[in-house]
Amino acid sequence: MPHDLREVNLEAGTQRVLLDGQHCGAELDSNSGTMFVNVCKSFGILNGPAEGIFRFTLDDLTLRPVILLENEEESLNLGSWDPTLGAFNVYCLTSGSGPHERIAYSPDGEQIEIDPRYVFPSPDGQWVVEQGEDTLIVRMMDGEVVREFARTGEVYWQPDSSALFVIRGPTLVRYAADQNWAGVTVSEWMEGSKGLVIVTR
Repeated sequence: MPHDLREVNLEAGTQRVLLDGQHCGAELDSNSGTMFVNVCKSFGILNGPAEGIFRFTLDDLTLRPVILLENEEESLNLGSWDPTLGAFNVYCLTSGSGPHERIAYSPDGEQIEIDPRYVFPSPDGQWVVEQGEDTLIVRMMDGEVVREFARTGEVYWQPDSSALFVIRGPTLVRYAADQNWAGVTVSEWMEGSKGLVIVTR
């Protein structure tokens, strides 16, 4: 469901609407003031820009396309801003099932070449998840493999590094270190809907 995107000035107690009911996901690079947004199909078909990933700056709210959907078999998911890489992550699914292709874009909207073995290090530096062609591999920092499971989209670590979360189809799955990284479904939603993951503790 599309949502308004608002900027709130806590000191002045003011707010302004950046996007009016157009997006279903947004990420900010605070250094450049650039935002990437996922414009929803329901809005795009009826009212404005095509469905896809767009960008704008806090100084210029003009939507500029980064990548657009070309057919109904595709889907695009906006991942998180990666401060290490200096890029926004976008996940593209070109068929009804299978792994998402990860594409990285600079704040200027330019595609960035990335290592296909992109890794997600744990916050404490003890573990690393390597994204292979078909699998996600959990390793110790010395390289020892401790677990492999089917590749999915983005990996979300718990801040204390005790577990990680992935979205697999219509489910949210948790893999915990003290459970030998066995997957446990912690949430389910309707088939065809999208989930947003924010891990706070």
